[in-house]
Amino acid sequence: MKVAIVADEIRIREGIEKLLKKLNRQYEVVAVAENGEDGLNRIRETKPDIVITDICMPVMDGLEMLEKITAEGLGAQ
Repeated sequence: MKVAIVADEIRIREGIEKLLKKLNRQYEVVAVAENGEDGLNRIRETKPDIVITDICMPVMDGLEMLEKITAEGLGAQ
């Protein structure tokens, strides 16, 4: 399962990544970003199965990013 992690705090991003590896080795973190704009670009490139995102972030918040993912048809099929 391909996973994207989008959060502005590095400790949160790293912590989620470590937790996912412990939970299931089949989780593959394919994208990591520190804001919604960068996250959206990385999601476009990698097309992950799951996106884990913070809501309050600089540049573009998580909700706006998720709206754009859905609008572009990058969400669940």
